[in-house]
Amino acid sequence: MNAGGGLFFTNNSITDTIMSLFQIGKVLPDGKVRHIKAYLENTIDEISQKLRVFYSSEKRVDALLSLGDIDVLGPSPFGKWERLDRVHCRSFIRDGYGDKNRYSARIADNVETFTHMADHCLLYDNGVWYLLTNGECIRLERFNFFPVHKDMRMYSVYVEGGRGLEKINAPYSWSQLQKYADKVNWTLYVFRKEKLVKIIRPSNLKSKGHA
Repeated sequence: MNAGGGLFFTNNSITDTIMSLFQIGKVLPDGKVRHIKAYLENTIDEISQKLRVFYSSEKRVDALLSLGDIDVLGPSPFGKWERLDRVHCRSFIRDGYGDKNRYSARIADNVETFTHMADHCLLYDNGVWYLLTNGECIRLERFNFFPVHKDMRMYSVYVEGGRGLEKINAPYSWSQLQKYADKVNWTLYVFRKEKLVKIIRPSNLKSKGHA
């Protein structure tokens, strides 16, 4: 990635600074940056973790940016947000019926211009997420959210029901969850307390491009 403008890479840890406005963008083939505003009540660690885990593919990043400005960053850019929703993003346009001319994704001329648009700018470039802040360009390392141990009794598994997510009894083994999802043909949402850490889809949905 050619960040330019004196930006440099560092391995410093990300602090838990709470901000009201973030910029989320993607570098385009011509060097410009397509980006949206995100008004979030999350720490930068939480936002970075969600992007690394749930927005690692170009398809999902494009879907996120297509939402325009957001005020909830959920693990899934697909599907409409509902009240008390833990899964979907909340888009000003789609879910808040905001003005498309005001809240749609924008184009910055280059990374240097983009990095000055907020104190914390998160940039996707060639399959990698970066945090641009204070003149630094920090690569967000791939986040491994599976526990070292095989026991997952500290986690809860949910499926989508008629009134939102419903808790179910599922195998207490990470290795068995994909087989279980394939057997019942349900998408599984795995939580640790209030945080969604993994979405497991049936294999037949993955093959249709819903991964």
